[in-house]
Amino acid sequence: MSDIIHALQSCHLFKDIPEAAIQDFIKEFPYQVQEYGQGACIISKDDTPGYIGIVLSGTLGIYSDSLHGGHTLIGIADENYLFGFIARFYNNARSITALYARNRCKIVKFMIPACMASHEFIAKTDTRIISNMFAILTAHIERDFDRMYLISTYSVRIKLVRYLLYERTKNNSLTFQCPFNKTELASYLGVYRTSLIHEIKKMDNEEIIAADKNQFTILDIEQLIEIEQMSYER
Repeated sequence: MSDIIHALQSCHLFKDIPEAAIQDFIKEFPYQVQEYGQGACIISKDDTPGYIGIVLSGTLGIYSDSLHGGHTLIGIADENYLFGFIARFYNNARSITALYARNRCKIVKFMIPACMASHEFIAKTDTRIISNMFAILTAHIERDFDRMYLISTYSVRIKLVRYLLYERTKNNSLTFQCPFNKTELASYLGVYRTSLIHEIKKMDNEEIIAADKNQFTILDIEQLIEIEQMSYER
């Protein structure tokens, strides 16, 4: 018991939550801890999960159906991500995204009784946990809107520029580590991998950025901003 509580205290859902309140939550909603290998499907779009899922270690890829078939990566799930229960509380709707393990990961699942309605769950849960839950969901929505802005252009160059400026602001640094590999970043931006790599090399040669594997350094921030601003004029 002490091990799981210690692990949960590092998750945003239980941020600043007393140990006694976490114990009460565990008693009300029994948990299972499961490990998955790289590439394993955690949730498909056909699932109706009856649990709240939290990533304890590792990361998951968040995928949505693309317009052209197949899956499009729309984000990465880490310890700050919640999944499963959202679909569970929308009239047993199916999951709106699919989750796959990007690497070996460990997940804890809190089982929600099939007959429990959303208002009953809220009534049985510490208000501080509910507050954290809404804060996490708000952050999920903000990230979704951020991505919509990044990809709201047909230009590979503009998408990449917007992403670089976005990461620069998020990290408050001109040098940052991209959380995606090139294939994932291409999917995230909705472009072909070859087109993305070509644009990265081109901007590297123009000395606008320096790219070293997954690390980017912005060398000419004024040029990036000018390119991004010109996209509105077009």
